[in-house]
Amino acid sequence: MEAILYAAHGTRVEIGEEKSRQFIRNIQKIMPNVMQEIAFIEICAPTIPQGLEKCIEAGATRITVIPILLFSAQHNKKDIPLLVSTIEEKYPHIDIMIKQAIGIQKLLIETVCQQIERMSDFKATQYILVSRGSSDPSIELQFAEIANRVKFRTSIRNIDVAFLYGSGPSLSHVLQKYENEKVVLIPYLLFPGLLSKNLEKLVSSSGHLSISPLLGEFDTALIAFKENILRNYLITMNEKAV
Repeated sequence: MEAILYAAHGTRVEIGEEKSRQFIRNIQKIMPNVMQEIAFIEICAPTIPQGLEKCIEAGATRITVIPILLFSAQHNKKDIPLLVSTIEEKYPHIDIMIKQAIGIQKLLIETVCQQIERMSDFKATQYILVSRGSSDPSIELQFAEIANRVKFRTSIRNIDVAFLYGSGPSLSHVLQKYENEKVVLIPYLLFPGLLSKNLEKLVSSSGHLSISPLLGEFDTALIAFKENILRNYLITMNEKAV
């Protein structure tokens, strides 16, 4: 029996956990006849091992783990495989496949573009795309590519990038360049969490900053994940059929 386990990040912010659960529940509607469970990489329950156990107890013999993440960084490359390995050792007869995060995706880029174009006097505003960040240097390159595609799509050049931690330019450093300008922060984040709360506090204490909604608030982001997950699942089925 086939099963899908969606692996979300997890957060201490209650509304963030609920929004991530609701986001995934909406995704689950595209495959109502497939066993599907929700788990979290950290902080929230159930954990990934607990989610896998639940699938196995319900009769699953093949499980596809799909991260609800924007980039394939340490969580995708190291943390999830480590958590999955504990179940693989316990149930060696169960086939578990881990998919990659959504990465650079056209509809997510379109979501950012729509936010910019809805701003009044949007061409006279400085925009900063803000990523969670990572110690993985490939994330900085991917995020730069996203910013470049947004610039190309909107014909706006006053777009910068910043990271909340890890490699790449920090938000505090980037903001120093625009102390006397109108700046809109565009969080490249899915759901509310401590990082987004800190951004909101930063904006509320400043007279020249404003902030746009998180990606997870837009239907286009949900559609992007649905398309990516459906494609991943079908590819997995084809691979297993060979």
